[in-house]
Amino acid sequence: MIWKKKGYGVTVVSIKGGEVPLDPRSLQEKNLTEHSRSFLNSGGHGIVIDGPNDPHLRKTLEKAAEQGKIVSAVCHGPAAFVKVEVDGNPLVQGKKVTAFSNSEEKSVGMDQKVPFLLEDKLKELGAKYEKGKDWSPFVVKDGKLITGQNPQSSPPLAEKVAAALEE
Repeated sequence: MIWKKKGYGVTVVSIKGGEVPLDPRSLQEKNLTEHSRSFLNSGGHGIVIDGPNDPHLRKTLEKAAEQGKIVSAVCHGPAAFVKVEVDGNPLVQGKKVTAFSNSEEKSVGMDQKVPFLLEDKLKELGAKYEKGKDWSPFVVKDGKLITGQNPQSSPPLAEKVAAALEE
């Protein structure tokens, strides 16, 4: 893991707690913003359903952004940003971001099954959505907001977050 090799501690939590392969903690159990310098929302279709409506995740991300911490996400992870606001505006408004694209969603046959297409939703919220080639690594950094387009973007996103922590 890139961050551990660079000497950073990593805490893995889930929205509801319960079984998480690395660390069975829940957002409800601790104030993560107190000791953390960055936050990563991982991808997967589950975050598109659970992330936008979870008040604990939303509050954690809002607090992190307000405190100037690094907020990052990869693949479907930016779905957690959908209801996150800073100073009354969407977190992504006016920011360059990327996320799982409409064309990638269609290629896996999920475009009619998810509650919204993430690319469209981010644009609707005022984000400056950028897209790389489907299924190729692509990462965008805008200030303390760092996003990766798809699973292939995970390693370069981790490197970019580590570099931002060293700034």
